[in-house]
Amino acid sequence: WYDHAFAAPTNPSYDKTADRLDGPGVCGHGVPLAGVNGKPVNGRCGPGTRIPFLVISPYAKVNYVSHTRISQASVVRFIEDNWLHGERLGDGAFDATAGSIMNLFDFTRRRPAAPLLLNGRTGEPLAPDSALHRADVLRALLAAAAALEQSTARAQRRAQLPGNVGRPWSEAEVAQLSAGFRAGESPAALADKHGRTLR
Repeated sequence: WYDHAFAAPTNPSYDKTADRLDGPGVCGHGVPLAGVNGKPVNGRCGPGTRIPFLVISPYAKVNYVSHTRISQASVVRFIEDNWLHGERLGDGAFDATAGSIMNLFDFTRRRPAAPLLLNGRTGEPLAPDSALHRADVLRALLAAAAALEQSTARAQRRAQLPGNVGRPWSEAEVAQLSAGFRAGESPAALADKHGRTLR
């Protein structure tokens, strides 16, 4: 998903020549935002192109879409609010004004939501009573898949071997092998002639 809509500048530009985001170089109106050491910086005209924000967590709300306006700095704010007692970076960093992502979570739930399993062909959620929700069934399927992969690998290796590998030697073949060896043929040449490997 990609949003091609242009986001109107919301903040004034410090340098209208450098901040040419909307063509004419005008980037908002008023006093530029304070940056490092209280001085304004370029590149702060406002939100850019929208991008999706997905929360993957056992405590994420199920089938929920938030309408809170957030930015990448919202992740920093989430960390600060949860583990740094709300301490901010300062120097005009956007974590101080970024929207919160807390409404995407439900930490009051005692048990995390059940895993969402999807149909591998259609992408649709599996029914709650599907056998694939059972741990023993999943373990059996994983074991079967691993065994099948190993069997396929062995079959592929065997298909690359000469045709007589593993077969017993006939008396005629033993005689031919002995004669070739006495005649000075190399082990590699003898193996190739008889459809065998060197070991």
